[in-house]
Amino acid sequence: MKKFFIGLLLSCISLVGFAQDPANNKREVFISKLLKQQIVKQHASVEDSVGSILKRYPEQVDIVVKVALRDYPQSYEEIMLGAIHAEPALACDVISQVINSDVAPSADVVKVAIDVEPAYAAEIIETAVLHKPDDIGEIVRVAIVTDPIISDDIVEQTMQTFPEKMLSVLTGAIKAVPDNVVSFVKNTLALFPDNGEQVVEAAISETKDQQNKAIFEAAVAAGLSIEQAQLAALKGGATKEQLAKN
Repeated sequence: MKKFFIGLLLSCISLVGFAQDPANNKREVFISKLLKQQIVKQHASVEDSVGSILKRYPEQVDIVVKVALRDYPQSYEEIMLGAIHAEPALACDVISQVINSDVAPSADVVKVAIDVEPAYAAEIIETAVLHKPDDIGEIVRVAIVTDPIISDDIVEQTMQTFPEKMLSVLTGAIKAVPDNVVSFVKNTLALFPDNGEQVVEAAISETKDQQNKAIFEAAVAAGLSIEQAQLAALKGGATKEQLAKN
């Protein structure tokens, strides 16, 4: 163990010199060799190797994570764990690198990141969506499944950040926790009162029949007319009998 830390210290001293060199490829070669030395020769884990480097040089996060993902793509979870544990504030930088590397679906990357650092959930989701906007529904679903306690906060903050993706956020949330559909609908209508019909239609199309009446009533209570709410509910797949029953 003592030899490991001595070797790491000497290697990191050399890393400073390369950090001052504008030639990124030289730094990449060096970091690759450093990781290999620790992982292969000193039997350190990928997580520990990445974390040890970044604890000393957090400003090198982009290049260290990039090289680690290139050389050990199958260990992307370990790389994320090592990097985020070393410096939690770098979570968004880490997931940007991982998503850009295409080693895993964006939603899987979000799950790992939120598991490690739930306090940064909103920032993690925002970063992932900026890179993969078409995946927003699945990103929200996985984020809520990973940490259901903050589901309402996730929905509200993500909708406010990406209002044009409001329906995708809503459907992702409903898929994650279908029993909370009425709460999600109320919160969405509070944020987007002019989109009531779209909200009702989307919510009913994604939920169980027994929730249809409650969704309809929530929309009317939020200000949608009975006629508008009923038409939207029918478009979503509800029946008049479901909406009328006590």
